[in-house]
Amino acid sequence: MKKIDSILYVEDELNVQNECSEFLEMFCTTLYLAKDGEEGLKLYKQFNPELIVSDIKMPNMDGIEMIKKIKELNSKTPVIFTTAFNDTNYLHDSIKLQVDGYILKPIDLEQFEELLIKIIYQLNLEKEQVKLKKKLDKNHDNLQAIFDFIDYGRIIINYSSKILKINDSLCETLNLNKKEIIGQKCFDILSLKEFQSGNDIFDEIIEKRSIKKRKVTLYNSKKERKDALVEGFVLPNTDEIFLSFEWL
Repeated sequence: MKKIDSILYVEDELNVQNECSEFLEMFCTTLYLAKDGEEGLKLYKQFNPELIVSDIKMPNMDGIEMIKKIKELNSKTPVIFTTAFNDTNYLHDSIKLQVDGYILKPIDLEQFEELLIKIIYQLNLEKEQVKLKKKLDKNHDNLQAIFDFIDYGRIIINYSSKILKINDSLCETLNLNKKEIIGQKCFDILSLKEFQSGNDIFDEIIEKRSIKKRKVTLYNSKKERKDALVEGFVLPNTDEIFLSFEWL
């Protein structure tokens, strides 16, 4: 299992803290230790740990009050409470805080490990999803930049002929902006004349998976014409079609 970056452990009993600290260090790169809620809150604000493990009954500020304040800063931070049987008076408040788990004292390390693995797995999964989204967003931005840089007209449509992506060159030719075009039926927007109609080209691509260059004439919203060589193909492993218009 991949370690998380940091855990905040708040415990006022020194012998319990010493015993569990060594155990918790197996699950994180950095372990922050606090002896009460006040110190724990200060460390949280300073280091923003990924997971909090805290006792409930502590001097100065108890675990419930500390977590209330932390949840105001970040409601998504996962929390595990370590609690004794005589802490039942705090149970209702901790339920309202939507903590992620409880471990009864004396702590059973096997149960503790099982709970930690479950929460850390979810944290790592969420981080991977964020990384993937950033990568996809970056790739999308790069693709759009390349798409727009090329002088030829470029368009991507799906099998329902709905426009998914279009570049600046084709927008300028059609005398329309992207917001007016994206989501529209391709051949309601592209008026193709001569040689083949748009729907004929679309049907041929679906059947043969690609078409070689052939001459077409486009008419924009002002009925102005522009000749082009069009070619296209079905994008691999998708239900999307790429069309390119080389202006003549």
